[in-house]
Amino acid sequence: GLDFSAIDAKRQMIYDKRRRPVDFIYLDVNSAFEKLTGLKNVIGKKVSEVIPGIRKSDPKMFKIYGRVARTGKPERTEIYVEVLKTWFDISVYSPGEKHFVAVFDVITERKKMEEALKVSESKFKLITQNNPDHILMQDKDLRYEFVLNPQLGLTEKEMIGKTDLDFLSKKDAVTLTKLKREVLDTGKPKKLMAPLYHK
Repeated sequence: GLDFSAIDAKRQMIYDKRRRPVDFIYLDVNSAFEKLTGLKNVIGKKVSEVIPGIRKSDPKMFKIYGRVARTGKPERTEIYVEVLKTWFDISVYSPGEKHFVAVFDVITERKKMEEALKVSESKFKLITQNNPDHILMQDKDLRYEFVLNPQLGLTEKEMIGKTDLDFLSKKDAVTLTKLKREVLDTGKPKKLMAPLYHK
């Protein structure tokens, strides 16, 4: 789920006397660079010329680029570039001393969707927090991914990412797992009335 073609840009890092990254020069960029950043004719120019103030507005990006160019160890991160008002998934590696290549994808839409989902989930929890029902959602591996009003004295934190086998008695966990697998396999709902025991 990345939004666009990857941007590939080769650059040379410029350090100050204390070996701190202060600027970099664009050596080469691919065709997606201009389309996705809106920056034109950057080859041979310093980033401080192309985007004045970027070192101050986006220091985290400079630290990552400088570290990779200095150590040669590749890094990958998701970062919001303030000056471009855009989220990027960036992979950075170094082909040689003081040089680095950044391959990045625009993920702004994905980040907006993630944030909307968080807001929606928090609203849902607020609306249903006084509901006595237990609402539990599990993924296809039967790991809990959403828990409202957990049972048996458990907390949401104790359940998220775990299966029934992690906290129920073995007998109860096997019974429930079998039932849930049947529902997943057939798509047909099933109902069970049974006591549950915390292991």
